[in-house]
Amino acid sequence: MRRLPCAKILPGLCVMVLLLFITEIPAEAATFDPAFYSSAYPDVSAVYGTDPQALLKHYIVYGMAEG
Repeated sequence: MRRLPCAKILPGLCVMVLLLFITEIPAEAATFDPAFYSSAYPDVSAVYGTDPQALLKHYIVYGMAEG
């Protein structure tokens, strides 16, 4: 997966900029289960905690593309 140049410098800012360009919430987000995502990906949970909104943002930006 190709990383954006800003990911090395300011990863949080990079994610926020990407989210500004998302004009539609993907259909998969309607059935997103933050508890499952957190337990299935403990590495993500270690970084983002159990905040459902943060986990959904991670899923939209990274998880959907990774499969």
